[in-house]
Amino acid sequence: MAAPHGPDRPFPTSGVTMLHRTMLAAAAVATLCSAAVPSLAAELPVHVDPRVEAVGIVCRLAGYDEWKKPTIASYDGAAMRWFAPQAAHPAVALARTLRAERGIAYNAPVGLALALDPVTFEPLVPLWPRPGFLDARWDSASAYGFAAALRAFARDARLAEFLAAQQADVAAVEREFDRRLGSALDLDWFRRVYGFGEGTRLTVVPALFSREGNYGAHVVLGDGTFIAYQVLAVPSARRASDLHLSGDGLFGLAAHELSHPFVNPWVDAHLDQLLPSGRTLFAATESEMRANAYGAPEVLLYETVVRAQAIRWAREHGHGALAKAMAAEDRRRAFAWTGELADTLAAAGRLDAAAAPRVAACLATWASEARARLEQSRANDAAAAAEAARTGPQVTRLVPANGATDVAAGEGVLEIAFDREMNGAVSLMGDTPEVIGAPTWNAGHTVFSVRVRFDSGRTYVLGLNSPADLGFRSKAGEALTPREWRFTVK
Repeated sequence: MAAPHGPDRPFPTSGVTMLHRTMLAAAAVATLCSAAVPSLAAELPVHVDPRVEAVGIVCRLAGYDEWKKPTIASYDGAAMRWFAPQAAHPAVALARTLRAERGIAYNAPVGLALALDPVTFEPLVPLWPRPGFLDARWDSASAYGFAAALRAFARDARLAEFLAAQQADVAAVEREFDRRLGSALDLDWFRRVYGFGEGTRLTVVPALFSREGNYGAHVVLGDGTFIAYQVLAVPSARRASDLHLSGDGLFGLAAHELSHPFVNPWVDAHLDQLLPSGRTLFAATESEMRANAYGAPEVLLYETVVRAQAIRWAREHGHGALAKAMAAEDRRRAFAWTGELADTLAAAGRLDAAAAPRVAACLATWASEARARLEQSRANDAAAAAEAARTGPQVTRLVPANGATDVAAGEGVLEIAFDREMNGAVSLMGDTPEVIGAPTWNAGHTVFSVRVRFDSGRTYVLGLNSPADLGFRSKAGEALTPREWRFTVK
């Protein structure tokens, strides 16, 4: 990537619905990876990648916020026991220094790791002069230094041995992700839109230390092979066998990350046409962009086109409700123009040189009156949300109560009571306690509950629905207005 680039979070917790929320996958990797599961194996292999796992644990030990939340409890616990003795490893110290001094975080370490050999951790291509696919935060010393540090960490921490011991969990993640995605992504659509052929390899990578950050990355090998990676976060679960993917939001997330490796170079190639509007839009939304780690106009442009393409993909594959939810989430994150841009991209068809002036014109219209249009968009969304909150389903009871500070540690229950019959779908996300029982509804479908285990001293912050994941709905189809549920355990 050519500019600092933050995590891709098109919707909270990857837009996948509740309790057995799940996996994502990929990366062409040797020793760790067993043969890819059947349905996507030929075109979109699903593999956990040792390079991404190495980055995840090093960044976790270095205190990176985006890697600190546990994912699969069994895997995470085994990893922390295995790698705890490496807390003072030079790779961990270097990661901490690079974050403080060069802003190396989010996609940057992931993108560099994927440019290394999955077995030896030697660079697959020269890292300097910096190749176009490598984040601009890297210079020669930091890139080669971090690559060498990762190589030493993988050796000293016996990474391959750890992953071999966890192969059952790894395989369960890969199988479930492949089962859920199947052929639903329609890879022919991406080929038509981005124009890639036999020299391109696609891979989905579940990042088993990442619960929120998702990254689209690519590497160009010396022979011209273009490898596009979709590095996707893994939601929380007790065991890998508990994972059960659900929710159309997963498809939107996968379409988003599958687009980044092709969109980012396209934006770079047409910056002369796109950057004037990008700068104006960034100036109008800078506080929101920086809050989401999108720290430059170029990054805003990457995200703009990718988000619009994901909406377009959803519209063209019959996911109308998902497309609306994605556009609403984009507006919440200040990308208020992506819905209109999706129409422009659909009219253009293929993302090639001919599409650039169309995209530039669409963004220029927004840029010419950016602040006024953003304010109007926010006002419209606020009015719609207020009306939905007034007329839609109401929560009549939460257990534990929202804001409670004296919840007892140990086994307990999460309970949500509604004022009307619900349709049985669930969207409970965020920092959920460990689930130890099957989710249930009462006979009237007005009370949802699940047995959990509360950790002492923890503050849990959960979300009921999100703009892109409106699982809680009444039997009549009315969505619960998204809201936060927070409580603290003694």
